[in-house]
Amino acid sequence: VILSLSIYFGIQKKSDIDIKARYIEKLSIAKHQVEEAEQIYPLNSSRARSLLTEARGSVLALKSENIQDPEIDLLQKRVEENEKIILGEYATEVGPFIDLSLLSEGFVGDLMTSSQDEIYILDSKGVKLVSINIETERSEIVAGPAKIGGTYNLSAYADNVYVAKNDGIFEINSGKKEIDDNWEGKVFISSYAGNIYVIDKDSSRILRYSRLDTGFSSEYEWLAQDVIPNLTTTTKVVIDGSIWILVEGGILKFTHGNPQPFELSNIFPEVTKPKSIYTSEELDDLYILEQDKKRVVVVTKIGEYKEQYLSEKLRNATDLVVSEKDKKIILLIEGKLFAINMNR
Repeated sequence: VILSLSIYFGIQKKSDIDIKARYIEKLSIAKHQVEEAEQIYPLNSSRARSLLTEARGSVLALKSENIQDPEIDLLQKRVEENEKIILGEYATEVGPFIDLSLLSEGFVGDLMTSSQDEIYILDSKGVKLVSINIETERSEIVAGPAKIGGTYNLSAYADNVYVAKNDGIFEINSGKKEIDDNWEGKVFISSYAGNIYVIDKDSSRILRYSRLDTGFSSEYEWLAQDVIPNLTTTTKVVIDGSIWILVEGGILKFTHGNPQPFELSNIFPEVTKPKSIYTSEELDDLYILEQDKKRVVVVTKIGEYKEQYLSEKLRNATDLVVSEKDKKIILLIEGKLFAINMNR
């Protein structure tokens, strides 16, 4: 019996040694990556993020093999402690912002736009448009069926709100048609510096209508003559001087009618299915909502990663508006408004 036990424990010990031999190098490399990331973060944050991301991947791979080793557990804890500092990852609370049903019973928002501190939310079925001031949280009904019936897209600039309908673009305050419908199907509209931009995805054109004393000019082909992008899968448009267009497969950026190089970098995991984007001339960064990864990713306007906010509730978010001044990300989730307080 003693001999049998000795043989058993000998075999078990050899097995443990063999198992550890298989992963000890990976563990050692991951440890070194974490140490280096901590050291170089103040000098080279991009490289530090890359190192910590690689180390986290290695630790998660080791944990998935159900390896029982206190060193792996300690390294995982160390990685998690660095996620906020180095990776800029925040597991965040998404709380209610404004209950619009108190303003209008049964209100369900499905489209959202903003200008400065004002957010405008459209309830297409209830045929109402409401505004909310981000700083004061003051809300009011802006328009009803007479002015917004048939609206399928909207935009705002300063105190002017414009809506797109099947027969043209209308200004809400006056109720006046400002631009005739000179396109085939439904379009996206966005206003900037008083001008209105129409993104006609069916023809992959961008039209600009300049603000005049008497209304708006006739259409002007905004894209340079030799620029022929594919805008047929457009789902969101924002303008900060440049025009940012979310299409299937990525984000396009155009400046003065020409495409600009734009590539996301150092994001883990990579952005693959963005649902919406947001920026403006007042903001320093670009914000990307990604439903399937339940997050909002923040990048610079040249695509460099800064931080990301994660929450289970973001799985159902459809659009976002951001105020860096008020440190808030406002989200449209199942027809209601929620907010994330940014860590700044």
